[in-house]
Amino acid sequence: MSQQIMNKYFIALLLVIGLTSTQATETTTSTTTEAQAEAPQTARDLLFEAVAADYLKLLDYELKESKELVERVLDDDRFQNIRSEILVNKKITLRNYVELVKEKNKKKQPSREYKAARFFYIFGKSLLYTDFLDIVARLEPTMSRYDCWIEEDFMSFGLETFIDTLNQKRAKLVRDSVRRIDDYVNGLPSEQQRKAVAQKLTDFSLKLKEATEVQDKMAVLKDFLRDYYLETPVEMS
Repeated sequence: MSQQIMNKYFIALLLVIGLTSTQATETTTSTTTEAQAEAPQTARDLLFEAVAADYLKLLDYELKESKELVERVLDDDRFQNIRSEILVNKKITLRNYVELVKEKNKKKQPSREYKAARFFYIFGKSLLYTDFLDIVARLEPTMSRYDCWIEEDFMSFGLETFIDTLNQKRAKLVRDSVRRIDDYVNGLPSEQQRKAVAQKLTDFSLKLKEATEVQDKMAVLKDFLRDYYLETPVEMS
């Protein structure tokens, strides 16, 4: 058999081995992915997922309402025909917020098996509303007529009502979360209630109840979610 023919057989053999290896890898990857997707959720997983789902609804409300407020300010006729670098910069800041919210809304929530990515998706949304509050807080209506106009617009378009409603929704979220946590812990067998995992949940419940300000309660709730989504594996038994 000539060297040329042997080379062809050798190349063909490598191709077959490569295809077989690729198919095996794809099958393994597919099986692993399906196993991850079909992994059953524990009652503890369902507890955190329920709280996270409620929190995401609140974040969606925050971003939707704040974005609409900013858009209405940008549509004010007073801002359309003034050539001022100061005003242009302020409008850029407002537009940037609107664009950031739009971009965030395009992103899909990671599936539940990717816990760290899921937490940072939630955390990123919560930071956006902080940007909105910073925009409002930096307004100096006594120093700038443009800031005065922007503040007047925010107030006339319902900023105070929005914040009051948001705080009510936050308080309800905390009450519902405390109820979920307490129901979960109280439903555990007595020996599991004494374990570290259940005790930690009870501690979070107490902190949520004891915090007096809404923003403090929300900070505890965020720590509650962080503890789950960024934790190392826990053993309940």
